[in-house]
Amino acid sequence: MLKREILEKEPESKELSSLYEDISHMLWRSGKLTESLPWAQKAFELAKRLGDSEVLAGSYNDMGTISLDFGEFEKATKYYEQGLKIALENNFLGLALTFYNNLGNVYWYIGEFQKVFETAQKGSDLAKKVGALYSLAWLDAILASSYAYMGETQKAMSMFEDILAFSKRTNFAAYISYATGYLGIGYQFLGEWDKSLKYLKEALDNAEKIGEWQVSGFATYYLGELFMEKEDYVEAEKYLNESSNIYEKAGETASKFTDTLPALSKLYLKKGEIEKATELIEKIDEHAKRTKNKFIIPCAEMLKAMLFRQQKNWEQSIQYFEKSLEGYKSLNAQKWYVYQFAELLYEYGLMHLERNEEGDKEKAYSLLNQAMAIYQKVDAKKKIEKIIAKKKLLTA
Repeated sequence: MLKREILEKEPESKELSSLYEDISHMLWRSGKLTESLPWAQKAFELAKRLGDSEVLAGSYNDMGTISLDFGEFEKATKYYEQGLKIALENNFLGLALTFYNNLGNVYWYIGEFQKVFETAQKGSDLAKKVGALYSLAWLDAILASSYAYMGETQKAMSMFEDILAFSKRTNFAAYISYATGYLGIGYQFLGEWDKSLKYLKEALDNAEKIGEWQVSGFATYYLGELFMEKEDYVEAEKYLNESSNIYEKAGETASKFTDTLPALSKLYLKKGEIEKATELIEKIDEHAKRTKNKFIIPCAEMLKAMLFRQQKNWEQSIQYFEKSLEGYKSLNAQKWYVYQFAELLYEYGLMHLERNEEGDKEKAYSLLNQAMAIYQKVDAKKKIEKIIAKKKLLTA
């Protein structure tokens, strides 16, 4: 810290504001989010006093990213949008590309799926125009993810293959882990479990070697999801707890509440550990209500519906399934988030199948058929097999 000590004894300078911003970014990359924030704020305040637009924009990016990781989505959106404005006005194209990427991520977390796609497309077009290949890899990954969640899995997989090939050619170590992980997720969607396991474990190994805690977090989460689908609940719980611990250590709540804790809740319901499931679902519900997050609220309502189904409280279960369905429809999830929408239809169908009162078979058949149509469209083989097995119970 010798350089900082020297600069702090001199009159305020742009070099010092830039150093503060570098320290903030370094700490964030190391997974020290809480420590990173004060340095971003110091850089912002000094850059503002000095009229240093470039560091000011960089500080907006740092504060936006930390806010995003803390689950403060409204703050993150404002920081990113203001930073992008400054970057474009001053022709800071590298920073502008960073903001396009990060805005795509924050829009995803608040359920603005169309904005995710449009923002990533703008960023991708700019990256191609200026020849920024590394930024193009990040932005095209967001585009590919959008295609995947829309059910255009093969198109997404092709894009991720290209990104992985580019990352290997250029020895882009960080993105080799990301692209490998995304391919593992794609194969999981397609029901090709062996390939999914291979790619996700490879992504996790690479991420641990280079200290990419974010990749480690999502790779362990999807490994947990994969083992849960395979009904290996011991391995599933191990990986989901590992994912939760990674996010906990970093102080990151966004992925923890949208991915890991909901998956753990479902796992405990499957294992019949109702008290553990209830505790987690209450945490997710409280977080959803406190943040008023349109993306998390319908997820929390689906989890409550599944909990009430487990307790055979049918009326409450129907009430929350309907709320979740309405919430996801308001996000146009049937277009932009088809896997989650199909899962909701499937779980709602199971409720009617389990209750088995007058009219329930017909309702279950209708909901399972709707889920089946989505899974057939996206070629989700294992999901199709599961629904076929459930439908046999309706004709038994």
